[in-house]
Amino acid sequence: VIFNDNKDVVLVQNKESHLWNLPGGYCNLFDTPSEAARKACKKELNSDVELVRLIGIADRGSFKLSNNIPEYVIIFEGRLLGKLAAPNAKKDSNKYSDARFFRLNDLPLLDDKTSEQEVAKYISSALGKDVFFD
Repeated sequence: VIFNDNKDVVLVQNKESHLWNLPGGYCNLFDTPSEAARKACKKELNSDVELVRLIGIADRGSFKLSNNIPEYVIIFEGRLLGKLAAPNAKKDSNKYSDARFFRLNDLPLLDDKTSEQEVAKYISSALGKDVFFD
Protein backbone atom coordinates (compact mmCIF):
# COMPACT_ATOMS: atom_id res chain seq x y z
CA VAL A 1 0.00 0.00 0.00
CA ILE A 2 1.60 3.23 -1.19
CA PHE A 3 0.27 6.71 -0.44
CA ASN A 4 1.33 10.13 -1.63
CA ASP A 5 1.48 13.20 0.61
CA ASN A 6 -2.28 13.72 0.17
CA LYS A 7 -3.00 10.14 1.34
CA ASP A 8 -4.12 9.11 -2.14
CA VAL A 9 -3.36 5.44 -2.82
CA VAL A 10 -1.52 4.09 -5.86
CA LEU A 11 -3.26 1.44 -7.98
CA VAL A 12 -2.22 -0.40 -11.14
CA GLN A 13 -4.45 -1.11 -14.12
CA ASN A 14 -4.72 -4.60 -15.63
CA LYS A 15 -4.09 -4.19 -19.36
CA GLU A 16 -6.64 -6.87 -20.32
CA SER A 17 -9.57 -6.12 -18.01
CA HIS A 18 -8.77 -2.39 -17.60
CA LEU A 19 -9.66 -2.79 -13.90
CA TRP A 20 -7.43 -1.66 -11.02
CA ASN A 21 -5.77 -3.05 -7.90
CA LEU A 22 -2.94 -2.58 -5.46
CA PRO A 23 0.53 -3.41 -6.76
CA GLY A 24 1.88 -6.79 -5.72
CA GLY A 25 2.76 -10.26 -6.83
CA TYR A 26 3.90 -13.72 -5.94
CA CYS A 27 7.18 -14.43 -4.20
CA ASN A 28 9.80 -16.25 -6.26
CA LEU A 29 11.62 -19.15 -4.70
CA PHE A 30 14.47 -17.86 -2.48
CA ASP A 31 13.21 -14.24 -2.51
CA THR A 32 12.45 -12.75 0.87
CA PRO A 33 8.99 -11.16 1.23
CA SER A 34 10.50 -7.67 1.12
CA GLU A 35 12.56 -8.49 -2.01
CA ALA A 36 9.42 -9.80 -3.72
CA ALA A 37 7.45 -6.68 -2.79
CA ARG A 38 10.16 -4.33 -4.08
CA LYS A 39 10.50 -6.31 -7.34
CA ALA A 40 6.73 -6.28 -7.93
CA CYS A 41 6.54 -2.54 -7.32
CA LYS A 42 9.51 -1.87 -9.62
CA LYS A 43 7.86 -3.87 -12.37
CA GLU A 44 4.33 -2.54 -11.91
CA LEU A 45 5.09 1.09 -10.96
CA ASN A 46 8.31 1.55 -12.93
CA SER A 47 9.81 3.04 -9.77
CA ASP A 48 11.83 1.90 -6.79
CA VAL A 49 10.00 1.61 -3.48
CA GLU A 50 11.14 1.80 0.14
CA LEU A 51 9.20 -0.53 2.41
CA VAL A 52 8.21 1.51 5.45
CA ARG A 53 6.56 -1.12 7.62
CA LEU A 54 4.63 -4.36 7.77
CA ILE A 55 0.86 -3.86 7.65
CA GLY A 56 -0.21 -7.44 8.02
CA ILE A 57 -0.26 -11.10 7.11
CA ALA A 58 -3.54 -12.55 5.89
CA ASP A 59 -5.01 -15.88 4.91
CA ARG A 60 -6.90 -15.14 1.70
CA GLY A 61 -9.03 -18.31 2.00
CA SER A 62 -12.24 -16.52 2.90
CA PHE A 63 -11.86 -14.15 -0.07
CA LYS A 64 -11.00 -16.66 -2.79
CA LEU A 65 -13.03 -19.10 -4.84
CA SER A 66 -13.11 -22.62 -3.44
CA ASN A 67 -11.24 -24.04 -6.44
CA ASN A 68 -8.17 -21.89 -5.81
CA ILE A 69 -5.17 -23.03 -3.80
CA PRO A 70 -4.68 -21.63 -0.29
CA GLU A 71 -2.69 -18.43 -0.18
CA TYR A 72 -1.18 -16.15 2.44
CA VAL A 73 -0.30 -12.55 1.66
CA ILE A 74 2.14 -10.23 3.36
CA ILE A 75 1.20 -6.58 3.07
CA PHE A 76 3.67 -3.72 3.42
CA GLU A 77 3.31 0.03 3.44
CA GLY A 78 5.71 1.53 0.94
CA ARG A 79 6.99 4.86 -0.25
CA LEU A 80 7.98 5.72 -3.82
CA LEU A 81 11.64 6.63 -4.16
CA GLY A 82 11.15 8.11 -7.60
CA LYS A 83 8.42 9.44 -9.77
CA LEU A 84 5.37 7.28 -10.45
CA ALA A 85 5.52 6.17 -14.07
CA ALA A 86 3.29 3.91 -16.12
CA PRO A 87 4.61 0.35 -16.35
CA ASN A 88 6.09 -0.84 -19.61
CA ALA A 89 2.92 -2.50 -20.92
CA LYS A 90 4.69 -3.60 -24.11
CA LYS A 91 6.68 -6.16 -22.16
CA ASP A 92 4.96 -9.54 -22.44
CA SER A 93 5.74 -10.22 -18.79
CA ASN A 94 3.89 -7.13 -17.59
CA LYS A 95 0.13 -7.45 -17.25
CA TYR A 96 -0.36 -3.83 -16.17
CA SER A 97 -0.81 -0.83 -18.45
CA ASP A 98 -1.11 2.11 -16.07
CA ALA A 99 -0.35 3.22 -12.52
CA ARG A 100 -1.73 6.27 -10.76
CA PHE A 101 -2.87 7.70 -7.44
CA PHE A 102 -6.55 7.73 -6.50
CA ARG A 103 -8.42 9.52 -3.74
CA LEU A 104 -9.68 7.05 -1.16
CA ASN A 105 -13.28 8.16 -1.63
CA ASP A 106 -13.05 7.78 -5.42
CA LEU A 107 -11.45 4.40 -6.12
CA PRO A 108 -12.08 2.83 -9.54
CA LEU A 109 -13.49 -0.66 -10.14
CA LEU A 110 -11.10 -3.31 -8.85
CA ASP A 111 -10.08 -6.48 -10.65
CA ASP A 112 -10.46 -9.93 -9.08
CA LYS A 113 -6.84 -10.15 -7.88
CA THR A 114 -7.87 -8.81 -4.48
CA SER A 115 -11.39 -8.24 -3.19
CA GLU A 116 -12.76 -4.82 -2.28
CA GLN A 117 -12.99 -5.97 1.36
CA GLU A 118 -9.31 -6.90 1.38
CA VAL A 119 -8.22 -3.62 -0.22
CA ALA A 120 -10.32 -1.66 2.27
CA LYS A 121 -8.78 -3.60 5.18
CA TYR A 122 -5.22 -3.04 3.92
CA ILE A 123 -5.76 0.69 3.35
CA SER A 124 -7.52 1.14 6.69
CA SER A 125 -4.73 -0.66 8.53
CA ALA A 126 -2.09 1.40 6.76
CA LEU A 127 -3.81 4.68 7.61
CA GLY A 128 -4.44 3.65 11.21
CA LYS A 129 -0.90 2.35 11.63
CA ASP A 130 -2.40 -0.98 12.68
CA VAL A 131 -0.88 -4.40 12.11
CA PHE A 132 -3.18 -7.35 11.48
CA PHE A 133 -2.78 -11.08 11.06
CA ASP A 134 -5.03 -14.03 10.18
